Amino acid sequence: MLITDLESLQNYHTGDLLTRWSNDSSTIANGILSWLPNLVIYTVRLLSTFIMVFYHDPWFALISMIGMPVSIFTTRHMLQSMRKTNKNVAAMNAKMTGFNQETFSNLQTIKAFDMIRLYRQQLRGMQQEYLDMRMTFQRLSLIASAIMSLAGLAISYGCYAFGIYRVWSGAISYGTMTMFLALSGTLTSTLNQLITLIPTSVSISVSARRLMDIWNMPCESFSHTEEVQRFLEENRADGIHICLSDLSYQYQGGTSVFSHTDFEAHPQETVALIGPSGEGKTTLLRLLLSLLRAQSGTAILRGGTTGERIRLIPSTRQLFSYVPQGNTMFSGTIAENMRSVKEDASDEEIISALKTALAWEFVKNLPDGIAHPIGERGKGFSEGQAQRLAIARALLRKSPILLLDEATSALDAATEAALLKNIASDTYPRTCIVTTHRSSVLDICDRVYEIREKKCVKVT
Repeated sequence: MLITDLESLQNYHTGDLLTRWSNDSSTIANGILSWLPNLVIYTVRLLSTFIMVFYHDPWFALISMIGMPVSIFTTRHMLQSMRKTNKNVAAMNAKMTGFNQETFSNLQTIKAFDMIRLYRQQLRGMQQEYLDMRMTFQRLSLIASAIMSLAGLAISYGCYAFGIYRVWSGAISYGTMTMFLALSGTLTSTLNQLITLIPTSVSISVSARRLMDIWNMPCESFSHTEEVQRFLEENRADGIHICLSDLSYQYQGGTSVFSHTDFEAHPQETVALIGPSGEGKTTLLRLLLSLLRAQSGTAILRGGTTGERIRLIPSTRQLFSYVPQGNTMFSGTIAENMRSVKEDASDEEIISALKTALAWEFVKNLPDGIAHPIGERGKGFSEGQAQRLAIARALLRKSPILLLDEATSALDAATEAALLKNIASDTYPRTCIVTTHRSSVLDICDRVYEIREKKCVKVT
């Protein structure tokens, strides 16, 4: 899932992905550890017993096994219904997981709008639907087991009758009949044990198909990582240029975002992207990060020192630092968050990045400083503080390209201006791209592009 193409993966709800990753994989793992060994054991036992009976009396062996094809044929339609029901159960389980995840993520909003009663009703409705599906699956499982068990009983009594007839006719002795009946009992019990594996096999097959849906998606390739690292080292001193030419992109649903557009940004520049919400500012940044793939056009990076050109691919993400919209801090300490992008960063480097992002002014007053804990989704900090921490984390990475997607939206105008001036005055040869709705930001930028009519139009 981590290396799957993002756009394809976003067709699935996060709750569905979590269910496939945890429940479905666990179902398959448990099947490998228990169901598969039992299947082998019972099958070997069944075949070895059948061979022994067949060796002494072929007719007795055939009568002992005659019920198997009858039982399988009888329950064939029922097994298909079980597979369909189990698939629906898995889908409903994923839906409930997604519902629960969204509920916990938006608990404050639910409480603020007094929607607790509504959410309880929705959850109970899904739980009842899930229960009905599970009951249907269990009912089908019991019926299938009952049919095959009854067939086994009929075969057992048939073996008794045939054994008595063979003794009465003098074909076998009473002792031989006793051995045959004992072996026939082993055959029947082993067959019943195999029957009990059927519901589990249905669950495993459904889970396997659900995981294969993800497995068969297109994956990102990171085969050029070393080449990009070399490109970075050779051009670190003079920075890296971005050049997009004749670029066109549309979502998988068919909605066109860009059509034959051009864009460029150079080291030591701060370039602004403006335009109405939904016109494609964030989409352009995702194209730069190769999270999305353009259908046509040229997207390259050019080294400021060597002039070498490489195309934008997943491996080139190591050249970027990215601050997306919203709160992107992880639970843990401030230092742990910072070191998630640069594992060997010293305390001094972290503090320097915090100072540039104007975050040190509140971090230094915390009881534990950079060791102060951050709660889930940045709990314990305001939106503006969380944004400054996220920017500090991006600066710490020292990437040649910095992308800020509405990253200062929660800051007041004075703080925003001071922060962007700090970034612009940094001597590091950084190419900085900022998406914004604020006109005050534009005075700090070297060039401004406006996204309109599916193109990037240079304004200044």
